[in-house]
Amino acid sequence: VKVDGVPGFYASCAAPNEPDYEGALQRADLNCREYDMCLGCSKSRVFDIHLPRVAARITQYESMKPLMSEGQWDYHYGKKHARAIDLLQGWSDQEVVEAAWESVRRGEVKLPLIIARG
Repeated sequence: VKVDGVPGFYASCAAPNEPDYEGALQRADLNCREYDMCLGCSKSRVFDIHLPRVAARITQYESMKPLMSEGQWDYHYGKKHARAIDLLQGWSDQEVVEAAWESVRRGEVKLPLIIARG
């Protein structure tokens, strides 16, 4: 499947050196590498092929809940989780979304672990 932009885990990026997610730093000589911020950036382009990884990331965010206080989880993952949920709930073809969730349940989607920063 051909997708527009620079490929990424959760989206393709139309302008990787112009991120505009909350807190983004723009440098013309450096492409964005904050793949967990894609869904909060207007430069991202999400296609059906990305949905299984978005669903898998949601489960990873949720797996972090027992490891920290509610406030800590909300600070670190709340917005990212909410954006991913909103994306899947608003997707025009819910059959594709259900297929994405099913691939996660079957263990077919592999992602890097969440990296805690700060």
